[in-house]
Amino acid sequence: MHKYVRMAGFFGLSEPPPIPQSLRNPRGFRPFHFAPDDRIICFYLDFWHVANGDHILHPHALMFTHSSTLSNYAKYLSVVPDGQSRRIPWEAWGPSNARWMEGNFDSSYYSYVHGSRFAYKLPSSYDDTGETQIIRMFDFNPYAVRHSAKVVPAENGEEGTDADGLRAYEEDMTSGITHRDVTSPSVVSAGSFFVDDVHSSLPYREVARAVQYAEDFSILIDEANIILLTEDHTMRVHTM
Repeated sequence: MHKYVRMAGFFGLSEPPPIPQSLRNPRGFRPFHFAPDDRIICFYLDFWHVANGDHILHPHALMFTHSSTLSNYAKYLSVVPDGQSRRIPWEAWGPSNARWMEGNFDSSYYSYVHGSRFAYKLPSSYDDTGETQIIRMFDFNPYAVRHSAKVVPAENGEEGTDADGLRAYEEDMTSGITHRDVTSPSVVSAGSFFVDDVHSSLPYREVARAVQYAEDFSILIDEANIILLTEDHTMRVHTM
């Protein structure tokens, strides 16, 4: 990172919080849940620097990684002398285990993390006219991406089949849902706040949904649904 760049904000999100074994109710056990190692952690980073006396704020940056990636390095903490820090180079762990993104990601109310999923509303999609607003979700579940990679799309724009059977299409005009798999590397170019290009390639499945809503709303998500909440406590539930 450039010496003139300062970090204005840094925090991580990972929901729902793990429940200690001692507090779990065996009779209320859910048949499906996110394993602790499969949870995604989303780090929000805000950067700024001073130029000609002015504070210039850079676009938000997000970094995603699985909790297992970080826990694998916890063993090194015990061998670090008190008062000293241990540096693990980005190249040693980051490029294949993380995904960097830049953009206007609002961390207050308009985005949410649950399990392996991150969802947010495109800020520019709300204009008080009741036109279509866009919700975008990133799913870092490796099994979802792996399954999608096995199927081959048809060329007629309707449906495709392969050895695994029927495949839903990339764009469903009736439901307003589009999706794609992102497996190619992302690059945060040098010069903004990093000295060198930063490459990352943690695969994910991106799903976008158009909703007709005349009000501004915040977002909650669970394993299957997206919940839209307005200031007057109105709630809508959509599937992705």
